[in-house]
Amino acid sequence: MRSNATYLSYAQTGKFSSLIGDYLNKDHKIEPFYNHFPDLQGVQLSMEERKHFPTDRNLIADVFTKAYANMGASEIQLQNIHRLRNENCFTVCTAHQPNIFTGYLYFIYKTAHAIVLCQKLKDSFPDKDFVPVFYIGSEDNDLDELSRFRINGKLYRWHTDQTGAVGRMHPDSQLSSLISQIESELAHLPFAADLIKILKSAYAPEMDLA
Repeated sequence: MRSNATYLSYAQTGKFSSLIGDYLNKDHKIEPFYNHFPDLQGVQLSMEERKHFPTDRNLIADVFTKAYANMGASEIQLQNIHRLRNENCFTVCTAHQPNIFTGYLYFIYKTAHAIVLCQKLKDSFPDKDFVPVFYIGSEDNDLDELSRFRINGKLYRWHTDQTGAVGRMHPDSQLSSLISQIESELAHLPFAADLIKILKSAYAPEMDLA
């Protein structure tokens, strides 16, 4: 079965500011605010510039290796960590706040886009390696934003007395109650049991949100 796709410009969605539109259209008035446009030419120039910033690659790879030692890293993750040691390896980085249960859908999209971008860059620059890196801004303390999410249009919110950086907070009884509510909401959907199992494991009391 073949489906038809309809493509919209960012401006047509009505979801982005005029600044974003100007940036994507390469408007000259905002050129002073960035170095290179994110096209293949811009990537090429960025890689050339990166050569002038020496980096202790072995230290970075060692830190990643230690962090993933007890996490059951996949073979491709281990290969990517090893690639970081090489001068011809570059990273595509993206980040997000520690929203509970991943928060907004674009958390998933931006993760997938970083991976796909690495694959496309490898096709364009076959003599280079590209590794996607995703990190959590765990020092964020905007609990009001990070503690809410929606399922089927219904707003859920984690109420906790904990303060400070959200990434340092720990799951509590209120968060466990939210998971139970989600379990009831999703019970009739495929893979619901698997999802709830993942949530209960990820948000165990001994873990922090980071």
